[in-house]
Amino acid sequence: MEEASAEQWKLAAESYEKGSKATTAKPTATLLERVNARLPFAEASGILDNGCGPGPYMARLIETYGGDIPPSCALTCTDWAPAMIEQVGHAKEKAVKLDPTSLWARVDARVLDAMDLSAIPDASLSHVLAGWVYHMTSDPQKCLTETHRVLKPGGVLGVTSWKETQWLAAMAPIQKLDPSLRPPVGSPEFASPTGLVKALEAAGFAGVELQEVPVDLPFQSHALFTDVLMTKMPPLVALLARFGPEQKDELRHLMIEEMRALCPEEPGALKGVALVAVGRKE
Repeated sequence: MEEASAEQWKLAAESYEKGSKATTAKPTATLLERVNARLPFAEASGILDNGCGPGPYMARLIETYGGDIPPSCALTCTDWAPAMIEQVGHAKEKAVKLDPTSLWARVDARVLDAMDLSAIPDASLSHVLAGWVYHMTSDPQKCLTETHRVLKPGGVLGVTSWKETQWLAAMAPIQKLDPSLRPPVGSPEFASPTGLVKALEAAGFAGVELQEVPVDLPFQSHALFTDVLMTKMPPLVALLARFGPEQKDELRHLMIEEMRALCPEEPGALKGVALVAVGRKE
């Protein structure tokens, strides 16, 4: 799978949160609930939103558990893409303007690769939240190893990934045009409940529990949704860089037909299943 560039993520950053919010809301709430049950945020000493995107996990954390988080707890958002950190900065600025006492004022947002958290000291965090990030990197296990390193003994990691999604299935026709390519599905290991649990355990996490969360991704029309995938989803944009205009037009037609087969209704909703895994560092 070809990796999306920082520039391609920049093009998607502003629309990313709006497009993903409805789909990720339920898994996000589930992850925060399960993490809090394992180690209450009221006992947190440092919380990292790793691969934060525009900050939906931090926003939901502050909204739901902000009153429980101790004043001494450090709040950090990190992402590989500078454009995503810019979006977090905008969210912070907006929240603090509305309420100067908001926990957003304490959020430190910085560019950092999930595979290399060397800027964060060993055993310095109590919680790490990782939403839909590790499985899309070139080395998911390295992400887990780094996370284990920065967590204190007893610290908790919460991870989400996709077991299956119809919107990724809609990209399958790309292989008809180039058999060497495949949709940007990420690590197969992280798409398997058993595989995800084993990956966390291999990194040293104990008491790993996993929950499957069904989700819907609403769309207005097959054509408009296909256009969004082809122009706003960075991993797919990276794959399409080798295609000429005629190939892109043909792929667009094939993807629209694939969407119609998956969900004939228009407007409609594509289906998916999120995996939510939580583990503890002993």
